[in-house]
Amino acid sequence: MPPKHQIYVEGVNDQHVIGNLLRSHGIECDSFERTDDIDDLVVRKLDGYENLLRSLEGGLDEPTLERLAIIVDADENLNTRWESIRNRLNHLGAVDMPANPDQNGVIVVVRRPDRDVSVGVWLMPDNQLPGRLETFAAFLIPDTDALWLYAKTTVSALPEQRFHEIARDKANIHTWLAWQEKPGILLGQAISARYLDKDAPHAQKLTAWIRNLFE
Repeated sequence: MPPKHQIYVEGVNDQHVIGNLLRSHGIECDSFERTDDIDDLVVRKLDGYENLLRSLEGGLDEPTLERLAIIVDADENLNTRWESIRNRLNHLGAVDMPANPDQNGVIVVVRRPDRDVSVGVWLMPDNQLPGRLETFAAFLIPDTDALWLYAKTTVSALPEQRFHEIARDKANIHTWLAWQEKPGILLGQAISARYLDKDAPHAQKLTAWIRNLFE
């Protein structure tokens, strides 16, 4: 049967970053969706935001589900993204869904026909700014890292910008990752390798929200 505690994310990179971050804080979870244990916490990738939204009704109707975290990118416009997910959860029975996302993450009750489900929402990077997973990861780079400023300067100085502006954070952090001891590793691996600081304030805040929802 499906696990009673689940985290929905958009893609595989989100799945690995969240899974590795939580495990680094002692929160056991399975980010590969292979568990047969109903008591496990599972991080599930839903292959994009729109598919995640469409999957919510069926997910909330899984008879074993008790708690669900939703972690998605704010993208260019945090308010637009918030209204989208807020409207969807209201339609599905959310109680007292706030007008704006809380800086510490949102936790509400969603009333389904047969039971109540605790649902949390986190908009990357921090429920306050536009951005994506990579924006959140950039907040985990130690302030003392001399190459981070150099990486951003290098990207800004490119003779031609072939990426969209919203992807600048992604270009910055992957440039920085290319200069590490193991060049070009994935973001989730960068947490395990301790290139990213699991105890940075943004990481602490997200994991505190997870603990509050699931523990």
